[in-house]
This record gives sequence, structure tokens and C-alpha cells, in this order.
Amino acid sequence: MVIAAAMHVREAEAISEVYKTCYEGCQKDCLSGNGFTFCEMKCDTDCTAKEAAGE
Repeated sequence: MVIAAAMHVREAEAISEVYKTCYEGCQKDCLSGNGFTFCEMKCDTDCTAKEAAGE
């Protein structure tokens, strides 16, 4: 049981890193011509989808 829990934590950490990297890059690109709220919503949606797809 403990081993299975540890594996899920590692998977969550990896997925979180995918989201974080995506979000940071998206924000930098988006903010050059758009408002913060627009970019926050756009990047969250895009990166959540990318995270779910496992990219």
C-alpha cells in the first residue's frame, strides 16, 4: 500500500512540473500583448489540458 502511494506522489510531482513549466512560458508569451487576467485564464486552461494529456 505504501509503495502505491509513493508512486502516485511521484506521478503528481511530475505532472505538476509539466504544468508549472507550461504556465510560466505561456504567461511570458501572453503578457506581451494582453492583460493579466486574460493570460491567467488562457494559460491555466491550456496548461491544464496539456497536463491532462501527459505532454
